[in-house]
Amino acid sequence: MRIRLSRPVSFSDGHTGTEFIVVKRGEKIAFRSDKGHGHYRISHFRDLAWSVVPETKVHRTVFAAPTAYATPA
Repeated sequence: MRIRLSRPVSFSDGHTGTEFIVVKRGEKIAFRSDKGHGHYRISHFRDLAWSVVPETKVHRTVFAAPTAYATPA
């Protein structure tokens, strides 16, 4: 799931961002940057204003199994 914070958050490694990928690590929640690198913890995350970023997912097409055709006798 992707989230977007209302304000940019800065981290000690110099990264600043508003959009993150949520990663469940055991009982804890971690965040990756929207580029997919780094693992970040955001203290008091539940108290911040954030929203879910909708993702478009393309699912593969599944066709029904071919059936045996009846042939005239």
